[in-house]
Amino acid sequence: MQRKQSPIVDLCVQIASRPIELKERQQSALGSVIPLLICGEQSAITVFNDASQHGSPVARSLHHVFSSIEADEIVHEAAWQTLFAQLPDPQNLRQLKRRAALFFARLGRSPSIAEHFAQIAHLDSAVGTIMWHLERSDVARDKRIADLAREVKQDEARHVAVSRHYAFAAGIERARYADLGEKVRSSLIALLTPNADAIEGIGIDPAALFKRIDKKECR
Repeated sequence: MQRKQSPIVDLCVQIASRPIELKERQQSALGSVIPLLICGEQSAITVFNDASQHGSPVARSLHHVFSSIEADEIVHEAAWQTLFAQLPDPQNLRQLKRRAALFFARLGRSPSIAEHFAQIAHLDSAVGTIMWHLERSDVARDKRIADLAREVKQDEARHVAVSRHYAFAAGIERARYADLGEKVRSSLIALLTPNADAIEGIGIDPAALFKRIDKKECR
């Protein structure tokens, strides 16, 4: 069966077709947040590409699902890159990329595939929370940004379900799954905290966002 084209593909065209309708300070703030999202999508592409080629019975049974998620992440990255191209580069872009790369590299050092996908499930759940806030932020007055946040949020909910299923199928214990969730959420908040001013600049209360991420659990 042919894969249905993601609505985000059309959003990429819409975003590229005309300037982003935001105030200059909002554009600068958004430009300091998006590099973290781009790095996350790039990491996810690698994760699900590797998973689609894993030789375990569980992975083989989920091959097409993993490939579909990889395709989602490729589209997500393209959308964020398209949006970022319309925004001013932050002065600390290199530092942002370095911090994000370190975060995702540490996430990839799990001792087992089960623990790795448990962390991915918790991270994708947190990304969904970020998208929920972005969809309701000041910058979402540009409908293209609101629509993109909503579509990514919906995709991430499906990714959470798949990663969670795979983690438990690969043998993770529930207590360990919960412990990893606390670790991932704490590390993500640490990654985002230096960007609190930028997050506030796009109309999201960083304290409320971090609190919601901290309490979020994948059930």
